[in-house]
Order: sequence, then structure tokens, then C-alpha cells
Amino acid sequence: MRNVTRQKPVQLHYGTNETNTETARQYFQVTVNVLEARKLSWTNPHSANSYVIVVIGKKKQRTGVRKHMLEPFYKEYFLFELYESIKNVQEQSIWLAVMEPRCCAPPRMVGEANIDLGTVWKQPHHQVFHKWAQLSVPRDPAAGVVGFLKVDISIVFRGDVRMMPVMNEDNMEENLLLPSGSEQQRANYMITIHGAFGMPRGAGEKHGKLPSTFARVTFCGLMAKTAVQPRTCNPMYNEQISMVEMFPNMTHLINIDVCSGDGMSRVLGSTRLSLEEISHDGENGFLPTFGPSLLQMYGPGNQGGDPGACYKGSLLVTLKTEVPYYQQAIRSTSVEPVAPIKNDCLWTWEDFCIFCPILEVSMLDRAIVGKLCGVAITIGQIASDDIEDEEFLSMVHEISSRKLHYTGSIDVLKCRPAYGYLDFTNSYPVLQQATRLPDLRFRMFRNNMVHGIVTDLEVALEDIERRLKNSDYSTPNDLIIALNKALDDAADNIVKYLDIIQDHIHASSSYDLNRTCTELDQKQMALQKEEMEKVYRQITCRNICEFTDNDDNLNTFKYKRICSLSPRKRVKVLLSRTKSLAQDLKRFIFKVSDGSADIVVWLLNGGSRVAYTKIPASDIIFSDIPKQRGRFCGRLQTIYMKPLKCPKHSNSLNTSCFCSAGKIELLLWMGLYKQISAFETYVPTGYKIKVKENEMCLKATTVMLECRLFVYQAKLSSCVDNMFTHTFVRISVMNAVKETKLMQKSLAPVWNQLLKIYRMMFTSPERMASNPTVATVEVYDTDDSGNVDFIGRCDIQPVVDDRHDYEHAPKLQWLDIHRGSECTGQLLISAQLLQVPETLMKSTTYGPVEETYYMSGTKDIITQDSEHLEPIPNNLVPHSSTYKVDVYWWGLRDVNVTRKPCVVLQIDELTIKSDIIINKKSNVNFPNGRTSLKFEAILSDSYRPPLTIKLCDHSTFGRTLFLGTNVVKNPYKYLVKWLPESQRDSSLRSISITSSNFFPITPILYLKTNKTSVKVSNQSLNSIKKNSFKNVSNWRRIFCSKEPDEEERALLPIFTKDREKTKPVDAVAKNGEDKDWWMRYYCSQKNYDVNDCEGTSGAITIYNIELEAQPEFSKFKDWCSTLKLYNGKKTGIPEKDEQLRCGYLKAGIVIYKWPPASKTIAVSPQGVDLAKGYLYKCMTALVA
Repeated sequence: MRNVTRQKPVQLHYGTNETNTETARQYFQVTVNVLEARKLSWTNPHSANSYVIVVIGKKKQRTGVRKHMLEPFYKEYFLFELYESIKNVQEQSIWLAVMEPRCCAPPRMVGEANIDLGTVWKQPHHQVFHKWAQLSVPRDPAAGVVGFLKVDISIVFRGDVRMMPVMNEDNMEENLLLPSGSEQQRANYMITIHGAFGMPRGAGEKHGKLPSTFARVTFCGLMAKTAVQPRTCNPMYNEQISMVEMFPNMTHLINIDVCSGDGMSRVLGSTRLSLEEISHDGENGFLPTFGPSLLQMYGPGNQGGDPGACYKGSLLVTLKTEVPYYQQAIRSTSVEPVAPIKNDCLWTWEDFCIFCPILEVSMLDRAIVGKLCGVAITIGQIASDDIEDEEFLSMVHEISSRKLHYTGSIDVLKCRPAYGYLDFTNSYPVLQQATRLPDLRFRMFRNNMVHGIVTDLEVALEDIERRLKNSDYSTPNDLIIALNKALDDAADNIVKYLDIIQDHIHASSSYDLNRTCTELDQKQMALQKEEMEKVYRQITCRNICEFTDNDDNLNTFKYKRICSLSPRKRVKVLLSRTKSLAQDLKRFIFKVSDGSADIVVWLLNGGSRVAYTKIPASDIIFSDIPKQRGRFCGRLQTIYMKPLKCPKHSNSLNTSCFCSAGKIELLLWMGLYKQISAFETYVPTGYKIKVKENEMCLKATTVMLECRLFVYQAKLSSCVDNMFTHTFVRISVMNAVKETKLMQKSLAPVWNQLLKIYRMMFTSPERMASNPTVATVEVYDTDDSGNVDFIGRCDIQPVVDDRHDYEHAPKLQWLDIHRGSECTGQLLISAQLLQVPETLMKSTTYGPVEETYYMSGTKDIITQDSEHLEPIPNNLVPHSSTYKVDVYWWGLRDVNVTRKPCVVLQIDELTIKSDIIINKKSNVNFPNGRTSLKFEAILSDSYRPPLTIKLCDHSTFGRTLFLGTNVVKNPYKYLVKWLPESQRDSSLRSISITSSNFFPITPILYLKTNKTSVKVSNQSLNSIKKNSFKNVSNWRRIFCSKEPDEEERALLPIFTKDREKTKPVDAVAKNGEDKDWWMRYYCSQKNYDVNDCEGTSGAITIYNIELEAQPEFSKFKDWCSTLKLYNGKKTGIPEKDEQLRCGYLKAGIVIYKWPPASKTIAVSPQGVDLAKGYLYKCMTALVA
């Protein structure tokens, strides 16, 4: 078991629905900022009076009237407060209308626009900024676009601060709410509702009445419904609903509800179609089209709760779009019957089986699951023809009658200090499901292949990026080799994909592809194939490029000037280009429903469902071709259960519910009945399947395990509640729970504690070595009254090792902790899993709650656990040092969206804030440049914190808007070393040119040209002897002709009104009174040569642009850094990162250890006394 796996954080794909905000009602604030209108179609341009109406739901606002303005500026701000769920908010729309008032007549509508809030919600930060909405007139579709209205729209939770995005260019054509270059046309959206299958009965389920239902379709504020179908669970509507609206449309969602026809119109099940997912706007794109195919419906259970949990049947739907369309009026609806369709013409039926071994059920909240708890799996079923296979029919009846899909109610055992778990004694149950379903696997297989190609490439790129960041390579060519290998593997996988697609098109398979493929399938397949071929050509079109640091020839992309870059920079460029390829492939993983129902894992309290997690069938489907299998088919995974009703937040308006009902470790496999033998190959090594009368379980030997958790420190973000008092960490692993000590008020608590958990587990060493159990780490905060608040959670897989000494313990690493989708901080932690040999076990005891063991040297630790706190071994503890940081704030460049900008620098717990710039321009300098502070941090290679630079806008009343950031992951490049002054002086004396031959005029030492020792300083100039005047010319050459420091060039730019010309200015004025004192003094001397001054000083050159832009000054890189600020997280793709750029920060940053030893004068290599600051010589006032 030695060093089998590398410790890594675990990113869970399911069960992370820790918040119920999707369906919980909460307060939202929708802000609409109406800015201006252009290109309006006026009936009377001479008056040109207008105002704007804004309507959301039943709430209406309007601007003031703008008179005599052909292109009016409104600049009015409206706030709409909604108390709805996120789902309901996304279904609403904003109606904007520009109105022209008329005398003695109703106002005329110049144009209107309808914007879907769901589209706004999908944008970054849930807002659109400075976008132009196209205005149209519904009654006159031939008029086309009648104007544009510029708006800002944002959706935030009440109390949140809206982020200010970046707008580098205000181009109308490039900032339309609709796709660039598209014009709206009238379109007819034809939604055909064929029928529904598997609709639930009324209250009482099996014994309830059959429902009478109808289908209701809503789109863009329009609503239409079918006729009521009485008393059936499989109603066949066979009606086509036509809605005439504009295309493209800002409303992307078509909502379809099946409602009860008993007069109450209760929603029994709902689903939706996204026009973005069923259309494509590329060169070979297509209009929205769908089906005929199945849409799965979900809704709340009989006892209420989460409306997206329970399966409510399937809906057979077809969508066609006709553009342009002029047969009906705009925003009109119609319903007409259509011919029925036979299901046998749409798909074939297959017998499917699902197997789900349950290996662990822990972290149970007894307030939710109660004293008795069980686990079950379900899948939505459709009424089908009779099953022909008698063996499969027998299996279906056996599973149904004996409830083999359910573990049954099991006692929940308590686990101190929190949670509970289920004890499966010496065997693990294998849950089963068998049903007959439409065979829609071809859609799953196609997407799984594309997803596999992208995933493999992204994993390889992440590993290369990690090695590049940590300098984990001998030469940069090693990374180039790894990058080329990843690309070659991707090319091979693309070839396999194209071969499989070609075989499916031309060759026959187990199902009729031509019959099951819809028009949307064919369009999507063609797009995927085209994109795959394009990426394959880009990968294979690589030429041999010779590297300067190695004689080997390696394949790289054919990019201009790439070979002229440094090797490390070359790796970054190639890495970003490869990321761009991965993003191109990722766009063609279509998210449209494949028609199959999700597998739902349930937690039951005495037979009542209390928590759930939904898993797509495409992720666990089995195929004989490995590339077509689901990414979690037959793989162990850990899921968290989402409660249907949270007892802690059921009566609260607070939306911060991140509770979890439990954690389950399971394995899921889904395949055809004839492939059932393949399931045994996925059983973890060391486990054996036992079958008795169709009941299955897994058995394994007992193994004594020890899990060590090394918890050192946390760094909590400022978003955490400032009212925290005591912070602690709770770790759950192997059905056991341990907690650290409480830490007092701090955003960076240090626990420095080693937690040990001993468990006797029914598992195998092979399984623990290949896939160790996941440890869940939670950070909590508690106050004096005992209230506990959740801060965040992360998961980690321990390092498996059989060496018990602490010298081989895994190194600590920083893990991000999340509360829902929000990152609330980081935790410095590591985990180790050990198998305890029987020879070391002194005795074994089995308690009612936790099995533990006593071995030599551990008995005292276990019995005194509450009193004795074991610290982390010294070889793991990171050692901090005291540093000093000198920051010279210079200025901001190309920043266009701030009023009172300010920059904040953060490293570890240190925060340095620049002065606020009052008179803001695009390029502006800070009024006070120098800042110097001391701090204590860990800046070693393993635990170095990032250097974060934030750009903020400080408005009135203390409000702060975040605008941009730059995260320097490795601040080590700003770390410099100083040396004692005595050591520097001795080093200068040891060389041939001694320090006495230099003039200490500036930080740069200048060598004298004569042998006579001349001491020049401000204090001794008056005592210069007369015989030294013979050397005045030489001294003047040195003093007047020397190049000024780059700092001086940067700090003293000179401008002239005429920026087109460069004007020479005489250094010596014609008027003697205008000369400085020294100039007049030298001119009074007899042996003074005026030509010395004229030849040396020359002229003052005035540049037409800033000195930092002059090539001879090299942007002052010797002391100043230029940092790009981004409004969002960098993607690594230069084109996308450039869109996020919001400006530049020019500043000098220097970090060095401080203070020096006593009686030691620390100086820089240039001789600057660091007691005054490393950048002390740059303290000349900056002039913009």
C-alpha cells in the first residue's frame, strides 16, 4: 500500500446541492437603468418628445419626458423588489417601451422590447451592462427595427452589492442584447404536445383517482393550453400550439406544465425547453427544433417540499420554428389538433438493469432522518408493451415484490460529537432496479465520447499547469513533451469518435438509428463532427521547432514568433492555445435532454422520503465501447443528500440553507439485461458478490485502519459573518467524527492539531489503496449560547501509506472551502490513511457506537482524547518569518469605469490600501506613493500565500464597488535579499575598482576619470580648493552628461501643448539673471569653457507622449511592475482574458526579511539603507 495514491482534493459532481435556493422563495432586487435611445423612428421629428415605460409583472415604472431630443438621454434608475424563487424569477420578463406623448390623444408607442430575466440571470454576475435592446413594433412587422434602447439590468439578492463590469468600447453593434448582426423577424413557434406518460395518481398513489389533465404552454408572456383529457395517467393530447413572436428572442425558455383539470389547475408536473440548447447561431447553424422526443417532468411530493425532486411523468413534445412568418398577427396564439403518433415509430424498447452497492451511509442528521433510516433508488418509468423475456419479467416482479431497490429501515447509530450512521454489519447491500425503457442510448454515447475527450485533455492541462506553477520539471521541454502527448491522445480519441460516428451512420446496429434520430440529433451530430475534424486538423498541423536550450526537436504549434520566446513563456503560450481548443470542444457537449429519466437516490425516514440526489442516466450508462461509457459508470463516488424540508430553515426567510441530510458512498451501474455479467467486473477488488434468491450483497474481510488528519490553519474570507466567536473544524470519515479545539475571534485561526480516527472496517487493502474513502472537512462557528453556523466544506482523499512514522506524513496543502457555490476561505490540511498490522494490535474492542482498538503507545491518547491535544509533527509545521513590504504606488492606466479608484494589496493577513484618487482620469497617478509595512507570513515554496491586488471604487457613504483583481500566485518573484553594509563595502574593496573611486551621487555609482580624489557633496562644495578648478570641465562632463535614473525619467515627465513636435530648449538661458547660481559662478571663472556646458548638457527633450511609453526607458521595468487587472477570473486564454481586462496598475513592490540583526545596517545591492525603505530613492513627486 506504500505511496499508492497522491493526496488530492476531491471535487464531487453530485450531492453538492447544499442550498435550496433554486426553489425557496427569497427577496430579489431587479435594477433597471435606462440610459439612452438612438435611431428612433419618429412620426414628428420636430417635436421628438419621449419617455420609457418599464414593466415587470404587475409593477410599472416610467421615466420623465425628454423634450426635443432625437436621441434622448434618460439616465433614470428603477428598482423592482421581488419575493419569488429563482425559478419563478427566471420565468418572468421585462417589458420596455419607448412612448411618444401626443396632444389630446393617447401616446404612441415608438417601439418595445421584451427581455427574459432568465437570460439576464445566466450572464456573469447576473447582469447586462450597457447593452442595446432592439425596439420593434408588433403591429407593423414590416417596419423591422425601429430603434435601440441602452439599458443596464441586474438581479441581486437583497443586501448584495452589484459588481461594476468593464466596458472598454461602447459600440452599439457589438453590445446588442441579441447576437451581433442578427435582426429580429416574425416567427411561428409550433409546439406540438403529443401526450404524457406515467402521470401520478391523486392522493394515496395506488388507490387514488386517475387524474384529468391538460397541458399549458407559456412563452414570452403568451399562454395557451390544450383540451382536458379525463381520467387517465397516460393522456394523449395531440394538439399543436402556435405562438407568433420575434426571432431571435430574448426569452429563451418555453415552459410546459401539466395541470389538473378539476378546476383548481394545480401543476402536477413541469418541464422546460431552452431555445439556446436546441438551436445554433453559427455559420452552419439551425433554427430551434426539437423532437418528437421525451421531456421528463418533476414536481413536489404529496407532502410538499422541493418541487424538483419527485418524478411526475414524461411528456412527448415536438417543436418547429418557421421564419419569417406573416400569416398571423404578432403575439398571437392558436391551438389546433394534429394526427396521433405511434410510439413504436419513435424508439425501440430495451430491458435495463441498475445495480447500486451502498458502502457507507454517514453524516446523518437525526433531525431529518429520525431514528430509523433507509436508502432507496428509483427511476422514472413509462408504460410499455408486454415484456417478452420471461427471465427479465421474473426479475422485475421479484424486485418489485421484495423491494430490492430499498435497504429497509435500519437503526441510526449515534456518533459523538455529531451525526449518525448506518451499520451494515458484515455485508453491504446492493440495490437493484429493472424496467423496460425506450432505448435512447445513442444520444448518451455521443455526448459521453465528446465529454471524455474534453475531460482527458483538461486533466492533462491541469497537471501541466500545476507543474509549471510549482516548477516541478527539470527543463521546460519536459512540459512541452507532456503537452504534445496530451494533444496526441486527444487526436487519437477524436479519430475513434469519428470512426464510431461513421459506423453508426452507415452500418446497422442493435437499434434502428434512422428511426430514433430526430432532426435535432442529425444537426447536432453534423456540428460535432465538423468541429472534431476542425480541431483534429489544428492539432495535427504542427511543425518541428528547434528549441534554443536543447538540441532535441519537439513538435509544437505553428505560431509566429513562438520560438523566439523564452522556454517558460513558450509553455504558457502553448498551454493557453491548448485551453482554447478544449473550450471549443466543450461548447459541443450539448445539454439538451436526451429523453431519459434521472436516477434518484433517496433517504427515507420510516418509509417517508426526506432527502434525495438526482444522477443523470448518461453518467452511469454502460457500453461495450469504453469511450461511450458514463464517466461514473461502476466508479465509487460520494454524494451528499439534499433535504426536502430543512428543519433549521423551514420557517426562515434566510436563504443561506446549506444543510446536508447525509453522505453516501456508493457505486452505480446501468446497462442492458443481456449485459448484466459486466457488472461483476466493476466490483472493487477484494469484495465478493453474494446472491441469494435475487438478493445481492458485497462482502469483504475486516481491516483495522487509522486515519490521521493534520489540521493546521484556515484563512476565512471577509464574506464570513464578522460576529463569529469560536471557530472549529469537524472531520467525518469512516463513520466517525472528530472535532478540533475552538479558536477565538480570528479570520485566520491556527489549530495546529493532529486528529486520529481508528476504525475496524469491512473492506480490502486493494480497494483502500486504489480508491480510499473520502474525508469530509467542515468548518463551523459557534457562539457562547451554543448556536452553530456553517462556514464551509471541502473533501479530501487521504494518502495511503503503510509507514507509521511521521517523517513520511503527507505535506500540508491549501484546500478551498465552499458554502454552496461560494468560496469562503482556505484550509491548510493533509490526511493519511494507514492499515494497522495485526502484530501491532494489542487488543480490539467493539463498542456500541465506535469500534476502536488499543495498541502500544496509543491507549492514553484514546482515553484522554478530550483532554490531550496532539500537535502536528514539527516536520510538517510551516515556519513563518517576519517580512517588510515596500510599495511604491505609481498610477493606474486605461481604467475607464471608476470615480474614486483605490487599490488594495493583500498577502496573507496583511492588507495595504493606497490613497483614493479624487480627480480620476483614464491615466492617473496616486497622490501619495510610498507605503511600508511589516508582517509575518509563510513564504516558503510549499505554503506561500498568493499576492492579491484589488481595484475598488469608493463612492459616497462608505460604499465600495469591486472592479478588478490580479492574483499573483507566486509572490516569490518580489522577494529580494539584502546584505549588511559592511559586507557590501568589503565586496567593493575586494575588486580592482575600489569604492573610493566612485561618487555617491545617486544609487548608481559612477567611476571618476582622473586620479585626483575629488570629494563632491552638498556639504563640501563650498570648500573646493582653487587648484581644483582646473578639473571643473571634467567634473561638468560627469555631472551634466550622465544619464538620469529611470526613476527620475519616470517621475518628472514634461509636456507641451504642441504634442506633435519635439522642441529643444537651451539649458543655459540667454539672460544671465535666469541662470542658476552655480552656472553664473562657473561662468565667472577665467578658465571656464562655455563649450563644456554646451557640449555636455545639450538640450532638454520634450516628448509628445509619456516617458514610460518611450522605448529607451524600457517602461522602467527595473523598479516598476505593470500588473493587469481583470474583472473576473482569468481563463488562461488570451483572447478571453483581454475581454476581462479593466486596466493596469503600475507600482513597485519589494518584499524582504526584516528586521536585521542588532547593530546590522541592512542595505540593498545598490547601497540604499533599507531602514528608510527599498524604494526610498524613488520618492520624487510623480507628475501626470
